[in-house]
Amino acid sequence: MAQSNNLFNLRGKIGDLVFYTRNGKSFVKRKSGGFVNGKSNEHPHTKAVQKNFGEVAAFVKQFKEVLTPLLAKHKDGTFHNQLVGLFCKIQKNTPDRKLYTAFKEGIALHYLKHISLNKHSVLKGQDCVLNRETHTLHLNAFLIKACQAKYPKGYLEVNMAWLTLNTDLEMELKGLTTEFLSLEDGVEHLASTGLSFPTAEVPESCLAFPVISLNVVNQSSVFAVPYHLYRYHLITLV
Repeated sequence: MAQSNNLFNLRGKIGDLVFYTRNGKSFVKRKSGGFVNGKSNEHPHTKAVQKNFGEVAAFVKQFKEVLTPLLAKHKDGTFHNQLVGLFCKIQKNTPDRKLYTAFKEGIALHYLKHISLNKHSVLKGQDCVLNRETHTLHLNAFLIKACQAKYPKGYLEVNMAWLTLNTDLEMELKGLTTEFLSLEDGVEHLASTGLSFPTAEVPESCLAFPVISLNVVNQSSVFAVPYHLYRYHLITLV
């Protein structure tokens, strides 16, 4: 960048030079290519980032479609971006930047457990514990108290299923089961009540994740309506 004795008060571009004014003084600089010009988009790193993001975007689209039965009562305009951010982070922490590898390592290292997929919920994934030996799901008293304090006459809708994933990142929801718990029954009773988690046949070539969604609703039927579209809705891997 150089200061210019700009007798004609030029502003704008002439060839590869850019004339502009700052604090009453005239300057001239050479035009830069910027990110979208030149060869920036052809850089191997840029192409790798675009490829990885494209994989995550396609995965999130399919993920939401497969989990539609669990998400039917959930309405949050930021949910898609939340999922993209979460899965990009999971992908980034894997050496080969492959989502399948990330999920496989997540099962082995247990770091995918209790992740709340919708961060705006007041309900937390760590309050849902699955005993895999007895196939029993337990809900923590803190979670039940949070629901009961706000909606004492409501019902807790618990949807439980298995999400399978193959090496081509194709997903399927298996063994979907729904239970309704009356919040009037008392915290101690509900916290001590274990829910039978469904079983499902999973091909050896697939990974399998137990997944649940919780909604606080107004009745114990398929016609139940949620009290809030995302604050009292939780979807998590257990």
